[in-house]
Amino acid sequence: MSILPPPYAEYQFVMRFVGYGHYKLSLVNKNGSERTVITGDTDLIQRLSSEVEQERKEATDEAIALIIASQKQSQ
Repeated sequence: MSILPPPYAEYQFVMRFVGYGHYKLSLVNKNGSERTVITGDTDLIQRLSSEVEQERKEATDEAIALIIASQKQSQ
C-alpha cells in the first residue's frame, strides 16, 4: 500500500469503473469525506490492475497525486 501525505493519511484509495473506458479514482476517509477525479488514462488503469506489486504501487502513488492535484486546481 502506498504512503499518503499527512492530510490524506487516513484516506483509502478506491477505483471504480464508470463506463466507456473511464474510471472514478477516489480518496475516501472513515467519515465518508471523498476526493475524486474521473480519468480515461488507460495506461494508468492497467498499471493499477497490474499483478506486479511495484508497478501497482507506483501507479497508485501517481493516481493519488492526480487526485490531489485536481483538488488543488479546483480550489
